[in-house]
Amino acid sequence: MLYLDAKDYTLSGYRPLPVDHCVRLAAIQMAIEWGPLNSNIHTLHLIRDAIEDFFPEHVLPSVRGWSLFGWTISGCAGVEAAIMEQYEEMSALSKNELQKRYLQLSRQHPGYGSAVFFGLIELHCRWWRTRHVPAIVTINSCWLCIINETSRIPLLTINIAAMKWCSLEGSQNNDPLLVLLFPADDRTQLNNMIAIASKQAPLMEALLDSVATAQEGQCGSFRHLDETFENFFENRTDTVVSALFDIRKNVCLDMPESIRSRWLQNVDYSREPNDSSMEHCLA
Repeated sequence: MLYLDAKDYTLSGYRPLPVDHCVRLAAIQMAIEWGPLNSNIHTLHLIRDAIEDFFPEHVLPSVRGWSLFGWTISGCAGVEAAIMEQYEEMSALSKNELQKRYLQLSRQHPGYGSAVFFGLIELHCRWWRTRHVPAIVTINSCWLCIINETSRIPLLTINIAAMKWCSLEGSQNNDPLLVLLFPADDRTQLNNMIAIASKQAPLMEALLDSVATAQEGQCGSFRHLDETFENFFENRTDTVVSALFDIRKNVCLDMPESIRSRWLQNVDYSREPNDSSMEHCLA
């Protein structure tokens, strides 16, 4: 069951991975479902035709070979040959060992074992404009990840132990907001504040509260990303519309109007202990 759940999350794109990790997982899945490599049956042509069964949709353009009228162009076979090489390497392992390998790779991902939510996040675009894009939000016992639902590019990966949060009620024409306060990448005393618009904001807040309660009194609840993912999950705070919060003075240096207006509507909102410093944001 754990393997099937991990495979479903991978193929759905809820856990975006670097292409080389996707190739590794695809090769393991082939060995599990097709059995050991048989060069007479498991040809490059077969892999090419079945590739959609082993990769999430957003990765397919990166792994498919170029073809013309059904014929693969020489030198443009994508990574299909690499898939076959890894498939052959995995063929010597038992099914149980293959499933363990699949789970070991999956557990390195900060979104492993997460609950999945959906919402909108505001991004910068050209000519100083902004736009709201669909986002996937995953939350587990350690990490909150925000992923661009269209491109499947990770936007933010935040350790729950290092952030604060609260939800703001929605107005007649707007969904509730989940507001997050988290450290800046340069590890100064400045924090970023962003908002996710989602009907599921109260559910996300409740889950984060539950995680924080479970972590109380635990040493070592703060964990770092696996080094193999550090570049892939580098926070893209420059692309996300956010406020800048100075935790030394408890003042907000800059806040987008879309967040400020909602914050003012909820100015009497307070909750301990998580948002104790957030209530000073408009000071």
